[in-house]
Amino acid sequence: ETHWYPDGAKEYEVTWTKGHKTGLETWWNEAGHPIWQWDHRADGTATWTRYWPDGKKRRESTWRGMRCDGPARAWDVSGNLSETHEFHDGVMTF
Repeated sequence: ETHWYPDGAKEYEVTWTKGHKTGLETWWNEAGHPIWQWDHRADGTATWTRYWPDGKKRRESTWRGMRCDGPARAWDVSGNLSETHEFHDGVMTF
């Protein structure tokens, strides 16, 4: 599935397999930088990454089902790692 901005730039893209999202799911801004991206894996986990408007990584977290489960990190606008947390079944453990 692919969506396009009126000027022809790609806006959104995802691949479906038997009714489930698989692989990368990405939403781009009009400048062509990613806004966010999900990496859907066959084991049921996914990594969600959000980006600053210039395309630098802003936040990244690991999900299982509808809950954060695993590492979560944040970067400041300059690209420096600013936060690190660990989640288990949706609850922050540190």
